[in-house]
Amino acid sequence: MIITLKGKIKYIGLNFIILETGNIGYKIFVNSKTLTQISKKKNYQFYVHQHIRETELDLYGFLTFEELELFESLISISGIGPKAGLAILTRAKPDQIKTAILKDDLDLFTAVSGVGRKTATRIILELKGKISADDLSIIIGTGDNDDIIEALKNLGYKTEESKRALSKIPRNLKTSEEKIKWALQQLSKR
Repeated sequence: MIITLKGKIKYIGLNFIILETGNIGYKIFVNSKTLTQISKKKNYQFYVHQHIRETELDLYGFLTFEELELFESLISISGIGPKAGLAILTRAKPDQIKTAILKDDLDLFTAVSGVGRKTATRIILELKGKISADDLSIIIGTGDNDDIIEALKNLGYKTEESKRALSKIPRNLKTSEEKIKWALQQLSKR
């Protein structure tokens, strides 16, 4: 199984590139974000997924291993094929996709052509359990939540457990005070 390919880009198409490595040209499908980050005749390393069907063997390439892992997780879900997986990764960065999964945000997925509410719900349900505790730190990006974590740390709670509690905060809580109160209730149940 091919996992990486390194070489010079010989051609850039609408949704693919031709990467030459060892005098062999590989057609690799990529998302449009990747197309904007690369240029012809330069060397790149791609993390590659081989998609094998009865009559086809396609390669899908990514500049980071994180994108490859997320792509493979997405296409493991019934109803999500490689094209939809690429479209989702074109729509948002891996961190944004993980945040949408953690926050049950269907809108990011339903904005992709061919992904309806049922499929978006299935993505969230199936991938939520696969996001690690390290990934929970993604949703702690705003200064508001940083203040809440600091307040919880001052009350004796560890950063990781504070982040875990905040990852489940209901959307209707807006103020820091409400969020701290809610997080304290959750942490006291443990």
